[in-house]
Amino acid sequence: MRILTALLTTVVLTGCTSKEVVDEPPEIWLSSPSDGAVFGGTTTLDVEFGGYDDYGIRTIDVLLDDEVVHTEELEAPTEEYESVSGVVQISIAEIAEGAHTLTLQATDLGENVVDLETPVNFELYDIPYITKIEVSNTQEGGFNGPLIEVEVHILDVATDSLIGCAGENTGLGGVENDNQVYDVSAHFVNYSGGLMIFPDLAERDIQFVGIESDAGSHCPTPADLTDELTSDDDDLYGVSRTISASEFLETEVQVPVGDMRTLRVAKGRPW
Repeated sequence: MRILTALLTTVVLTGCTSKEVVDEPPEIWLSSPSDGAVFGGTTTLDVEFGGYDDYGIRTIDVLLDDEVVHTEELEAPTEEYESVSGVVQISIAEIAEGAHTLTLQATDLGENVVDLETPVNFELYDIPYITKIEVSNTQEGGFNGPLIEVEVHILDVATDSLIGCAGENTGLGGVENDNQVYDVSAHFVNYSGGLMIFPDLAERDIQFVGIESDAGSHCPTPADLTDELTSDDDDLYGVSRTISASEFLETEVQVPVGDMRTLRVAKGRPW
């Protein structure tokens, strides 16, 4: 921790001698995010911080990977040992996936500068998410309602097992008219309900499986694809081509859903 300590003007006189009053450096802390946090699909980050000083804090800087991304200039100096706190939202849309460091730096009224003693480390990853549902008229008479609810499940080709899904509970709406494009932002979750991030797909070959979801159980309940083929409630609509995680970095995936509907799955940060 780097600390620069300043000396105030002599203000205390005792007999014929004087004493110098030392202005102590400020104390600062970072309340949120927590160390080791993992974020997926977001373009902003809320940073909650606080601090206090014996004579008052002038500014608190927020640093992302050692670069100042926000300076909190206090409207009025704090009183002696009065604490200050705040929450700021910083952009993380342009930073790379992976590990990052967040820290603080405070300057008090005596120009003492102090860095946060223990920086906060966090990880940021893109997520797979559905961007569009495209409905085209390929059948005589067209398609107009009723509303069809669609779910998409991710199949690990090597193990032939489902690892995640997107559906009504994760932002995937239904379709009810042909010749339309529905813009959606539907994220995938694992079958425990946790957000899927791109590392969950690393080193896998995957397929996206689209089904009509009319049965009582919905995502994040895993589908039984064997039953889907014969069920009166759910229909297996379509399966995408097999795609590797590395290929998914550079392209959208089209998931056929019956003869008339196509889902587009992309990788990125929709929020």
